[in-house]
Amino acid sequence: MGVALNTSKILLIDDDEPHRNFLINSLDNYEVLVAEKGQEGIKIAQSEIPDLIILDIVMEDMDGYKACDAIRKFERTQSIPILFYSSIKSLEGRLKAYDFGGNDYICKSAAKEELLAKVEALLDCDNSCAKIKQEAQTSNEILQNLQRESSEMYIISKFIQASQFCYDNETLAKVAFNCLRKLNARGTLFFRRDDEFYSSNGTVPRLEKDILMHDEGFGRIHSFGAKRVVYNWVSISMLVKDIGEKIDVLAHLMDALETATRSMNSHSSLVTQIIRIENENRQLREQLADTTEKSKLGLKAQLIDSGLISAFDIQDEQDFDSIIEPYGDDLASFFESMDNNALKIRQLLGQSTTPPEELQEFFNDLEFNKRPKKADESVLF
Repeated sequence: MGVALNTSKILLIDDDEPHRNFLINSLDNYEVLVAEKGQEGIKIAQSEIPDLIILDIVMEDMDGYKACDAIRKFERTQSIPILFYSSIKSLEGRLKAYDFGGNDYICKSAAKEELLAKVEALLDCDNSCAKIKQEAQTSNEILQNLQRESSEMYIISKFIQASQFCYDNETLAKVAFNCLRKLNARGTLFFRRDDEFYSSNGTVPRLEKDILMHDEGFGRIHSFGAKRVVYNWVSISMLVKDIGEKIDVLAHLMDALETATRSMNSHSSLVTQIIRIENENRQLREQLADTTEKSKLGLKAQLIDSGLISAFDIQDEQDFDSIIEPYGDDLASFFESMDNNALKIRQLLGQSTTPPEELQEFFNDLEFNKRPKKADESVLF
């Protein structure tokens, strides 16, 4: 059984035929490329990108030092390991080889075993360096992704803050679309409870409405078309274009939208209850004033009919009013305190819809309508 061929590619640059043949025979387990001159070797190195170059020093057209220097100047070949292979045994020659960018040096008189050991060591080192570079590149990509995701989640966190100052669907849609704009995306929102549509492009095509109104078969997140995704939450659905790699990030946006919608509904319900309480208090105050006046007249009539008092003069009238007046004041004071409490709550609710300065950019006006301008418009975004 023959020995399996090593996948590493080795380029020999040597104009000495006997030594060149020795190298070819010694490296029969590798894919070997051959150049008999320095310039030829430089061209092959650029086109083939070998895993290792074995380079002679003394050659007719150019010496190995200049060839090595030329190879190191090209970006594609500057990191290829180079093993100088020469008859020069002096320390000066070896040092010069390293100065010009050589990785190792071996004399032509060396045994085959030493040659193979150096070749394997350089290839192993190159493979290790390549692996380290790949790991470094992967780590850098991971870091860049983390930075991008961190930036995107920061935008989502700002949206969550801004959404707490929304009091109706239109305002919440405006804040959501400004958030999408920061994420380089566009979308259409459907508020299911109120059957309302809003688009970051200003109009809502009929096709988008049909998709969002009949999204039961899509599941929670459904991707389709050119980077388009439908998000289907309980209270709200969103169709997004230019989604890119942000599909998970926008799922967090949908969570925030769902929470904001429920909070907004609670806010609206509370305002409605406060208004109802104020109206009921006003009616009760009117009834109390009317009842109190009727009670005064009725009590006077009863006193006269009983014979205890024949008639009221002016002083008697004033004394009588001063006696019974306090009995209606307690109820009037109670209703007044209820009105004051309702007013305070309304003021607090009003303050809660005023966003701080750092969130104002999320409330910048965007043009969107609930209905498409053309009944037959059907192009997505």
